[in-house]
Order: sequence, then structure tokens, then C-alpha cells
Amino acid sequence: MKRHLKILAAAAFIVIGTAACSSFPTRPLWWPSSATAGSPQPLACAKPLTQRGNFQAGINVYWDNGTMSDRAVQRQSAAVIRYALSLHANSIMVSFPFFISNAQSSTIHGIAQWTPSPRQLGMFLAVARHCHVTVTVKPLLSESNLRPGWRGSINPSSPAAWFRSYEQFVLPYLRVGQANQSFAFVLGTELNSLRPYHTYWSGLYRMAKTAYRGKLAYDGYGRKQPSLMWQVDLWPSLHMPPGASQRALDAAFRTRLHHASSLRGVVISELGMAAVPGAYAHPAQWFAIGAPTRTGRAMQARWFIAACRAALSLHVAGIYWWKISFSQLASAQHGDQFSFYNTPAQHAVSECFDGGLR
Repeated sequence: MKRHLKILAAAAFIVIGTAACSSFPTRPLWWPSSATAGSPQPLACAKPLTQRGNFQAGINVYWDNGTMSDRAVQRQSAAVIRYALSLHANSIMVSFPFFISNAQSSTIHGIAQWTPSPRQLGMFLAVARHCHVTVTVKPLLSESNLRPGWRGSINPSSPAAWFRSYEQFVLPYLRVGQANQSFAFVLGTELNSLRPYHTYWSGLYRMAKTAYRGKLAYDGYGRKQPSLMWQVDLWPSLHMPPGASQRALDAAFRTRLHHASSLRGVVISELGMAAVPGAYAHPAQWFAIGAPTRTGRAMQARWFIAACRAALSLHVAGIYWWKISFSQLASAQHGDQFSFYNTPAQHAVSECFDGGLR
């Protein structure tokens, strides 16, 4: 994934519909123990904790396995929710891939091996509702067929056909999101080259509002959209040595974000760092060579602590840490270079949401 590592990468704008789920829980709430027919197995939700305001304490979950059985989906959904609650999170952003055959293609499609079905997504959303954990749904254009380009540089032969195809793909997911009262739905992510097609975006929004009454969002790089709410991906570059102390990293983050007063009241939709050498300077090394290292994991944890302190000092409206894999919790493995599951960085996430890093 090709990314521009600017401190404030572009704005994500949110179009607000008539929000049936507009109230945002401050913490996961207790849920009645009785289960209705067809509902997931009863899940012991964590004891609610006090959180000021409507802060979105979230984690990013990437779901790229569409071959799981219904029982496996329910089991993994429960594991993901339990894990999020153990970190004192109250929200999850669940991303899943969709595909085009090449950068010029105008046909959107899922791949059964990698793309969860709307029904599978509905299972996850049902488990999240069970514990009053709010969920943002985020279809994400895979870059597997776009390299060396990226999703922000696609050039479909027919933009009109591209948007028609995308509407057909996304509509069933919007309906599932509405049926399960997901908090928000991201209609587009980092589609820079398609941003000038305002007429097609307007048509997409109108279609989405007929099916979904929650918040409609766009995540990406670019300028802030006038008169619209927005959320940002934050991948700041810090030119610090691998052995930099926590105090030095805290100071570097404060300096880097010194002019980021515009983040006040904004949700950071992605915040993370690869656990590999050199990641302080290039935190979004999506295709970094080699597996995460022990040194990289320690660097990642210190970076998370500094990032949390800096973000909270700016009074942001929420943080979604990048990332864990939906399938990853089936094992004790650390996962890819970005995953913080079962690593020192997960303790930083927990302390960040529990108030220990303020």
C-alpha cells in the first residue's frame, strides 16, 4: 500500500444521515443473559467502565477470510469482541477487501476466499450489539492487483460503470449494517483519483441513505471537505533512533503534532506503526521485508504510548489503533508487522483507553 506519510493525511468526511444509532455508548454495557432464537451464544461482556463524553476508543479489525463456517465466524466474533473489551475499547472498525482486476477495471467484485459475505458480517455485528460495542463497517479496495500503484491512483476506463458496480457490491453490506444498527459505514477509502467525480459520489450517497440511516463516511488523503465532519489517518514520521527513550519519543510526537490543532474533536481512524526497523521514520511500511522483530515490537510499544499521549493532548474525539486480524485470535501468533495482538503494544492500547497514559 503506497502511502504519503504526512502528519495529517487527508480528511475523511462524514455525511450524517438520520442516525437511528446516533447515541454513542461511553463504554460497553451489560446485556441481558437470555438469548433469542438464532442469536449468538451468550457472551460475557466486560464490566462497563467510566469514560468521559463520547470518546471512541477503538481498534481496527481486518477481515480477509470468507471461507469460515458459521460456527467459526461466531466463535471468532466473540473472541474479537472479548479482546476489544479487554483493552477497554468501546468500538471497532471492521475492514474487509473488495477487488478490481487492474487499475483500469470498472468492475467491482469480492473473492469468496478473502471477502466475508454480508451474512457473515451480520453475524459479527450481532455479537457486537450483544455487548453494546459500536462498529464502523469499512469496505477496503485491495491493492493486490494494483502494484506498484495503489488504490488512490486507479483510473477506471468508465468511472460511471465503476460507481454503478460499486453500488451493487456495497448495497447488501449497507442493508446488513442497518439491520444490525452499526454506528457508521465508510463508503470510500483513499480513492484519491476518483474524488473529482462529484456527481457519481452524490449518487452513491443518495443510494446509501436509502438503505442505511447511520453515519456515512469517507476515509482518505486530501484536503478537508468544507462544511463536513471528517476523520483522519495519522501516520507521522519521527526521525528517531531505534533505541530512543520514551521521554524522547513523547517530545518528538508533541513537536510533530504542534500545529495539528485542527485535530480537536476529530476521530483518528488509523493510528499505528509497523514493528520493523526503520518504522519510526516510515511507520506505514506496508510491504516491509521480513517478519516483525523483537526490537521492532519494543519500538512499536513505545511509539503507541507516545502517539496516545500526543493524540489525547489534542482532545481528539476518538482513536482506532491499526490493527489486528479477524482470524488471528485463533492462535497465539503475533501476526504481521502491524498487528499489536499479543505484543507489548497491546498493553499501550489498554492503558491509553483506561486513562493510564493521560
